[in-house]
Amino acid sequence: MTNLKRDLSPGKNNLEPPETDARKKDAANHIIEADRRFHATILDNIKDSVIATDLQGRITYWNQGAQGTFGYSSAEMLGEPVTRLSRPKEKKKDAATRLDFLEHGISSSVEWEGRHKEGTPVFLNQTYLPMRNKEGLLLGLACIGKDITGPSVIG
Repeated sequence: MTNLKRDLSPGKNNLEPPETDARKKDAANHIIEADRRFHATILDNIKDSVIATDLQGRITYWNQGAQGTFGYSSAEMLGEPVTRLSRPKEKKKDAATRLDFLEHGISSSVEWEGRHKEGTPVFLNQTYLPMRNKEGLLLGLACIGKDITGPSVIG
């Protein structure tokens, strides 16, 4: 037998099943997932590259702007070391710089030269931002890169 409750709100004259914890949890999960998709849509529509890495320097987020800048799809880059984008001679230096940002938990902007999938140089003005959870624990770095490789053409 189903437990029903009467909704006595003005204009209501129907019987509704009581809210269950499972239904409330499902509704909350649905809202969280919709919120996540909304934020991912915003990030994917940014023309600049947005890349997130974990504490080990592995790529955990790769937007469409990064794909346009570097030529790699997110499927090719997720889980890869971010130094894959560095010039071969600069991989150790880039890893040390990234570690310094992580150790000090600071935001910083730098000009940086990386490599496109085809091997051509890519010049970026990058801003590194430490990513922290609600408790303040450092999770990794976010990097927003503005491609400054060629002259701007306003048409």
